[in-house]
Amino acid sequence: MFFDRDSEGRMSFRGKYLAEFAPENYHQIVGCSLSGLKKKDLTWLYDAFPSLVKLTIEKTSNITSLNGLGKFTALNEFRIENCPKLVDFSALGSCQALKNFNIEKIEHEIKVLQFVSRDVEELYLGSNVVDLSMIAEFGKLSALSLAGHESDAEELPDMPSVSTSFGLEGFKKLKSAKFLTNLSPEVRIRWWGPKPIAEVPAHLNADLFK
Repeated sequence: MFFDRDSEGRMSFRGKYLAEFAPENYHQIVGCSLSGLKKKDLTWLYDAFPSLVKLTIEKTSNITSLNGLGKFTALNEFRIENCPKLVDFSALGSCQALKNFNIEKIEHEIKVLQFVSRDVEELYLGSNVVDLSMIAEFGKLSALSLAGHESDAEELPDMPSVSTSFGLEGFKKLKSAKFLTNLSPEVRIRWWGPKPIAEVPAHLNADLFK
């Protein structure tokens, strides 16, 4: 599905199929959702759609690398879901305008946070992210969500402060909530982790964790 902008520069509400665009207008496409790609990387994508600021890649079994993504220096929203062979995320390091990053349903171990811009504002980690210890480096977050339905982790690293919301689901073997120490009591917390749980920081609403 592909998106362009309306006459006032806003991203269109309704997506279109590629066939609805004339090839000479591909440069007007600013957002797209790609599913079932046969290619192994993204080196071809910029030449086809150079103006992308919003991108989703999902249900793609062949892709192994994000190579080529780095050309999208204005990319501000990127979502990855269910790409079982994807292992190389290094191209994310060139996407310094990124504000929203979402990665879901990747079960093998991945190192991805080391490449994500520290200026990102919304972060959803629903995959087997093994460099989660770097999460404290993200100091500009408004929203952070973690999903670990298959995780055997008994503890998590300290979370950074966020301005709006924090969510957690899964992590059934988690033993302590002390990693939430930096969260403000004003932040909306959505907790679908184990209940009850020990070491809830005293400044947070303990009823959320019972």
